[in-house]
Amino acid sequence: MTTTNRNEWVNYGDVNPLEHGGIFVMKDKDVENAFHIVKVTNLEHATGDTGYLIDTAYIDLDCWNTDNAKDFAGLDETDPPELYAIAVLDYYGPEECSGESIVYDTVGETIAGLCGYDITVHAEIEEE
Repeated sequence: MTTTNRNEWVNYGDVNPLEHGGIFVMKDKDVENAFHIVKVTNLEHATGDTGYLIDTAYIDLDCWNTDNAKDFAGLDETDPPELYAIAVLDYYGPEECSGESIVYDTVGETIAGLCGYDITVHAEIEEE
């Protein structure tokens, strides 16, 4: 995992999030056990479609029964709360987690979309 910028986003996904997927997590500084999440999925790799999916969520772990998500992700008590938050997003989906899903057609649109969350990535793949 690597810190991505001054706002303390941490990428729990691949070092090249546009090619292989990224999961950016930022702790809410005002609420204990709460996290902002931005997940990037390259649709070509995931479904064979073109484009990129960005899922967003705000997850306060104190408001969720995390047992199902924990089992789904294979987590245990030794795992950090950030992984529990990611598991909640993956299990319940962004719409259930005060978030949304946005599909972008190009790398440039995706980079611009991520910039809206103050996440900076560099394209290491070529557009066709």
